[in-house]
Amino acid sequence: MVRLPRRFLEARERVAEAPGDVMADAAEAVAYRGTAGKMWRWVLRPFADRVLARVPFGGRVLDLGTGPGLMPIHWARQRPDIEVVGVDLSPAMLELARIEAERAGVARRVRFIQADASSTGLPSGSFDVVASHYMLHHFTRPAEVLGEMQRLAGPDGAVLARDLVRPRPILARLSLAFTRVCLRNSREQNQQYADSLAASHTAGELRGACRVAGLEELVVRGGPIHVTVERRFARAAARRTFTHERAGRVLAGATLLASVALAHLVSPWFLLAAAGTALNLVLSGITDRCAVKNLLLRLGLPGERDLGRAEAISRISKAGPSGSARPAAPRDETARRLAARLGVTVN
Repeated sequence: MVRLPRRFLEARERVAEAPGDVMADAAEAVAYRGTAGKMWRWVLRPFADRVLARVPFGGRVLDLGTGPGLMPIHWARQRPDIEVVGVDLSPAMLELARIEAERAGVARRVRFIQADASSTGLPSGSFDVVASHYMLHHFTRPAEVLGEMQRLAGPDGAVLARDLVRPRPILARLSLAFTRVCLRNSREQNQQYADSLAASHTAGELRGACRVAGLEELVVRGGPIHVTVERRFARAAARRTFTHERAGRVLAGATLLASVALAHLVSPWFLLAAAGTALNLVLSGITDRCAVKNLLLRLGLPGERDLGRAEAISRISKAGPSGSARPAAPRDETARRLAARLGVTVN
């Protein structure tokens, strides 16, 4: 039978996990991999995609507390242009992650490193995005980990961490019943989950820890299940370019609403226009195209991928000659016009 700690049940106190519990045992690692696989579609992948959207073209992303490496493998498969690194303290987890990467065919593009999340030893500012998922509850002083994430991201990098929030005992019992019945977790998997729930932090505790540690740039948001800590790109807030993808979504949404309104007020035949617009929205999400894409490009609206490429070119170009590989300057007139439109200077 799965047991929750008595101090948690009686006073909702945080009960830290056993010292040295880094899942060094291969069986524990495999059990955790099974749980993570069940949560991938509904919990892990949306978060992984949210992180990936913040990585610029040619950027570097770090998964701190990577576990079996599901997120780094997903990133490497989705974005061949980026460099992906995963860090974990458990040798069993890292071995499992390398096996998974080899099976997915991205072993050469994902690097897994054994290190403590609160002190990785990696260079400061060496990543564009630093993320962690379900990792903060392993630490009694989570501000140390968040400070390390901020250090690795540098002044302009993005930080994004999500973890379980410590629930009330009745909600914890209901959650354990759900994972047992619906996810069909084994007793060992559910005991891991129970220990994680009891060891999790509340949003208020994380805000206080960040305030004491001087991490004012980090924003903590709490919810019924998760707590999120985030710092966006500093440079991304300076200017937000209106891309043709955004313009297409706005136009398609306006057309859909207008068609539904006309169908209600004028004629049901306008529902055909609404259905056609809805189909276009679906196809746009699948093919990354919209019906007016070419027109918007001709009007001079850049694409989101173009912004990423321009940002990477600008960042590396401004670094000057340093012996490292530099991207070639735009060769054709179209690329030069794009660079000028985005305000990019290429030396």
